[in-house]
Amino acid sequence: MMGWQQRRLSERAQRLLRAASVHPVPNDEATVRSWLLANEPGLEPSVFVGFQRDFGGLILDIPGEVLSLGLWYKSWSGSVVGPVSNEDDDGNVLVSCGSFRAAQYALYMRGDGAIYLGEWPAASFVEKYLEDMAMFSVAYGARPSRVKKVKLPQRFGERFAALELSLVEMASDWPYFAWWIGDGVFVREDGDVGGAGQVTARVFGRADSPRVAAIEAALLGS
Repeated sequence: MMGWQQRRLSERAQRLLRAASVHPVPNDEATVRSWLLANEPGLEPSVFVGFQRDFGGLILDIPGEVLSLGLWYKSWSGSVVGPVSNEDDDGNVLVSCGSFRAAQYALYMRGDGAIYLGEWPAASFVEKYLEDMAMFSVAYGARPSRVKKVKLPQRFGERFAALELSLVEMASDWPYFAWWIGDGVFVREDGDVGGAGQVTARVFGRADSPRVAAIEAALLGS
């Protein structure tokens, strides 16, 4: 049994992980603790030990991307890459925990388990990040003929319920993101994690759908 199977994850996220390829990398507790002691002794090891045990060496196929997970992970050249540390704008220590192939972004983890995409906070913990990736897979897997991104002055939030969309609780992690679904339509609210003072919503659906048109009109009129 893979370690991630002990985590609380939706069936969507489990499907994503079951489809992953697995590559041998150092996943033992002693290696993780030794690196942290030598490089970031102020960090509590347990979050990083658990992450590497459960996800180290997994390579996930997500829409338009491939994500190699782990403090130690398989690089795109085939070698094993070890962790590096960084800091966010508030001085929090971040440890690399994965890499995207096409975008060439590194994934980082903070000491409390929060996940960063490059320098930007992306999820409060790894399970939420994986749920987000799984929702992208489902939304694109539905073969939308239209993906519309709308800039909003503030979060649309509960107003989606009036448009007959339901919040996907396990795949929502505000202020980072929230997913809403209904009758073949998917909407992702993107939080203002970059500090630009603006949130966005992405609508996935059929270009000829009156329902999609109504949702987009409501967003544009907000």
